[in-house]
Amino acid sequence: MDEYGHNSFPLTVAQRGLWMTQKITPGAILNIAEAVEICGPIKPEIFRRALHQVTTEAEQLRVCVVEENGKPRQVLRQVYPGDFPYVDMSREADPRAAIQAWMMHEVTQPVDLRKDPLWVSALLKASDDCYFWYQRAHHIVYDGYGGGLVARRLAELYTAYTRGEAPEPKVFCTVEAMVEAEGSYRNSDRFLRDREYWQQQLAQLPEAVTLSHSPHRHGLSSELQRSVGYLSAETARQLAELGKSTGASLPQVLISLIATYYQRVTGVRDLVFGMPVSGRINGSLRNSVSVSANVVPIRLSFTAEMTAADLFAQVSRTVRSALRHQQYRYEDVRRDLGLVGQGQNVAWLGVNIEPFDYRLSFDGATTLSHNVSNSSAEDLMVFVYDRGTDADLRFDLDANPALYDVAELDEHRRRLLRLIEQVLATPGTPLRELDILGDTERQRLLCEWNNTAAAMPDISAPRLVEHWAAATPEATAVVFEGITISYRELHERSVRQARWLLANGIQPGDIVAVALPRSEQLLVVLLAIMRAGAAYLPVELDSPNDRIALVLDDASPTVLIAEPQMHARFTGSSLTLLQPECGHALLDESGPELDLSTPEGVAYVLYTSGSTGRPKGVEITHRNLGNFLHGMQQQLRPTARDRFLAVTTMIFDIAGLELYLPLMVGARVVMASSEALHCTIRAHWRG
Repeated sequence: MDEYGHNSFPLTVAQRGLWMTQKITPGAILNIAEAVEICGPIKPEIFRRALHQVTTEAEQLRVCVVEENGKPRQVLRQVYPGDFPYVDMSREADPRAAIQAWMMHEVTQPVDLRKDPLWVSALLKASDDCYFWYQRAHHIVYDGYGGGLVARRLAELYTAYTRGEAPEPKVFCTVEAMVEAEGSYRNSDRFLRDREYWQQQLAQLPEAVTLSHSPHRHGLSSELQRSVGYLSAETARQLAELGKSTGASLPQVLISLIATYYQRVTGVRDLVFGMPVSGRINGSLRNSVSVSANVVPIRLSFTAEMTAADLFAQVSRTVRSALRHQQYRYEDVRRDLGLVGQGQNVAWLGVNIEPFDYRLSFDGATTLSHNVSNSSAEDLMVFVYDRGTDADLRFDLDANPALYDVAELDEHRRRLLRLIEQVLATPGTPLRELDILGDTERQRLLCEWNNTAAAMPDISAPRLVEHWAAATPEATAVVFEGITISYRELHERSVRQARWLLANGIQPGDIVAVALPRSEQLLVVLLAIMRAGAAYLPVELDSPNDRIALVLDDASPTVLIAEPQMHARFTGSSLTLLQPECGHALLDESGPELDLSTPEGVAYVLYTSGSTGRPKGVEITHRNLGNFLHGMQQQLRPTARDRFLAVTTMIFDIAGLELYLPLMVGARVVMASSEALHCTIRAHWRG
């Protein structure tokens, strides 16, 4: 026995997970809350009396959590430590808005697990015949099912007290019984069978998918993000009828439709999402307020021709099977699969259908239930509230605000409703053919967002150099180790090289292979080839000989430019071998500036890696390159003061960005040598 006597118990697995989350992420909202709108007059004193009686009967509402030697325990206080405020908002300009603001403020307040009441209740008056009963609990106290038990008991007690009657006795499952039941299960053969089931069900698990395009990482937030929608009572009735043909219940039909939307957005064929369940498998546990809810993974397989009926049947089978193993904790599933680290999970998406009977009556006054908070979300969870009434079905998209903004959630909600409408209209249509966008969004995606046409001058890299050679002739253009050349020098050397190439038989439209080491001279040669109206084909000297031979044979270049000491490597080919910047002093440099490049002419030719077959040559025109550089200039906004490190090997397209984007604005290129590049790569792999 400890200092708290018989009133102290260990936490359950579910509670330990919530306690640990609170420790790791103190700002996370772990409160769940709802508001019951009471459509009729209420007597506040009798209501408060009923609330006190509920705390006497449901001992979980008096729980606090203490730490002993760093380990948490739950303690049952002898009496409820808080009060039950009654707030009259009826004189406010907008009573409902004032009540909503009051509740949202209260639910987002931090909670001290040891000192504060972990269950809070208040009565808020909107008018003489409209009240809101608000109840909030830290999730470590109860779950949605437990909150429903409290709501139904409160309505019974208030009704009896108002009528002067003795309420029927009520015995809730105790905290001690809950702890003992969990311990018994975890030491049973059933626990082992459940673990084996989930290991088989989740073998070769696909990567968890998300609908978010945000670069932020997953994690609980201190804020709530929600988009609210409704399914009409008639739509719900039609969906229930549609499911009957496959033996699927309305909740299973709703799960299927939300899963279909997840699949259509993500495109995956093997979809896993989380489905919260009550975790209460017998009569005793079904009378427990304590948090027992669990999450079971639902794994679905989608095929090209699958219809709604096909999916309804699959979901029905999968959900029924999962429910038979719902006691095995999701925390244990993640641990078994080794998915307990930051950014790891079995599933990020979730579907929670809450089929709780909320046909409450407070001495004849009917009620409407409004969910206020389901606690923080790591990614996205769709909640549907089936309250067993004839009212419309409300559904919420609750999301992590770091991953989704409100406009994004509203779009997902709109598309989901559109998908449901189409399934009802043409249930036999394959799911992959359903149009979840609609004409307005399709117009926006295909036309408005793609209307990026803009005036663009026909520019080429040689003309860029020529422009800056005239505008800022002494500005540095290229730096290579201890060598610095200006725009004037770069222009003059590339012109001389171009004339020399033409004198050696190069004609516009030819392909010139270039097998030079990385230096300032490489850029001179590339500019000269383009200025002569030819296209360059970069040859990586470190590439295997077989690949080099394949590329040269397929592209059939006219000549190959390499340093003299490298010519012997290529003497076995039929190529004419030239060397860079040789004998230029003998050339006549008089006459107009030379530039034979044209917008539709090819600037360079690159070859794919060959990972999907034989390497394929790709021609990039001057207009292609100019369009790319113009777009990147608008995105990056470089200036003449900038320096660009050219580090990418020339056989990759991005090398052109590093070499030519600086030339757009008169900036400088810092050319990394091959040796420096290799040292960097080796250091990276050693690290």
